[in-house]
Amino acid sequence: MGWHGWQRIEISRASPLGACVHGLRWLLGLRASPRLLLIICAVQLLVLLASTLQMLHRSECIVSLPRDGPVLIDCASCREAGLDGRAALTSLAGAAVIGAGALAVHQRDAKLLYFYGSAMIFFSFVVGLTAVLTALETPVLEVALEQGVNDEVCLEMASRMMLGARDRAALASLGCLVYSLGAVLAIRSKELFTYEEISASHAAVSSAQSL
Repeated sequence: MGWHGWQRIEISRASPLGACVHGLRWLLGLRASPRLLLIICAVQLLVLLASTLQMLHRSECIVSLPRDGPVLIDCASCREAGLDGRAALTSLAGAAVIGAGALAVHQRDAKLLYFYGSAMIFFSFVVGLTAVLTALETPVLEVALEQGVNDEVCLEMASRMMLGARDRAALASLGCLVYSLGAVLAIRSKELFTYEEISASHAAVSSAQSL
């Protein structure tokens, strides 16, 4: 069968492929700051998901810090700790705020961007403080393990606790970075959307006056 030219392929927006093509065109049509903000929102969700999964399988032990004597691990207090209700609510709240940021870019909503940016500033402060405190906790756990633990189960749980603290510190540091970037990009995107709205209003007034 011979073809004498290129056939035009129509892709329905209702199909998955059409929706992907339409979404890609919309993403490429954005300015730099809103486009980067969407990418940062995706990274924020990944970091939040990794932090939540990391908390599902963690160990907790009480570490004694006597004034005189070595740092000790209370093996009787060691237990398996999963994701508690407060951490789950915090993760859901973080996901909701990140979703609000993506929705603000899609709807070009300056007020919603202001809410997202303000929340990201708060989150970056809290998560950054968590990263610092967790990083300070890790050397204490290392010293406690070096003192020697006779119980194998206790030693394993204490080691998992120390490794979990390292992972939490790393994820919290990364979270502080991406939350701060989200706040900065939200401010820039808000200014851009406000400028475009003012320009559109001036253009509409000029068009009405010319008529």
